[in-house]
Amino acid sequence: YSEALLDWATFLDNIGRNDAALKIYRRVVTLLRSIRGKDKEAIDNILFRIAGVLGRQNRPTEALQLLQKVKESRITAVGEHHPSVADLYYAISELLEKKQDYESAIMS
Repeated sequence: YSEALLDWATFLDNIGRNDAALKIYRRVVTLLRSIRGKDKEAIDNILFRIAGVLGRQNRPTEALQLLQKVKESRITAVGEHHPSVADLYYAISELLEKKQDYESAIMS
């Protein structure tokens, strides 16, 4: 069930239906937390997608807060030098640039 919802949310995300995608992504996170409990990687991946939707909705502050949480979770799980952590640093710097916070973007 959660896989089908995730596929649907991804489809909606891909066609620009941000509000609908966001709602379903959040539902999938809730389901995964209750079903799988400790499948942090799957949850982190969906939270990363949610941050992307928030960024596209011009809500960079919310997206940044979420990405920071995901980054800390990923660092704990796989270490700071993992490619998935590098992706998070890149996404964070893009959002900081969008906010025109260039100094923070350089430091991130």
